[in-house]
Amino acid sequence: MFTCKKCESRTTRMFTKNSYHNGVVLIRCESCEGVHLIADNLGWFDDGVTNIEHFLKMKGENLKKLTVDGLFSFDGTVEQ
Repeated sequence: MFTCKKCESRTTRMFTKNSYHNGVVLIRCESCEGVHLIADNLGWFDDGVTNIEHFLKMKGENLKKLTVDGLFSFDGTVEQ
C-alpha cells in the first residue's frame, strides 16, 4: 500500500517475497496510472537503488513492512 505523490491516491497491491527480493516489481497507480518502481534486483534501471526500502531510507521516510503467508506488502509514501 502506498500513496502516489503525483495524484495523492492510495494504491494497494500484493506481490511475492521472491519477486521483491530477486526480481523487478512495478506497480501501476489505480488513479493516475503512473508506474512506480518497488524493486529492481535485476539492474533494469541504472539508479543504484535495489528496492523501495533503500529508496525511502535514502529520503529519510518511514516504511512499515507487512508479511502474510509468504507475501510481502508495505505501507509507505513513494515518489514516482
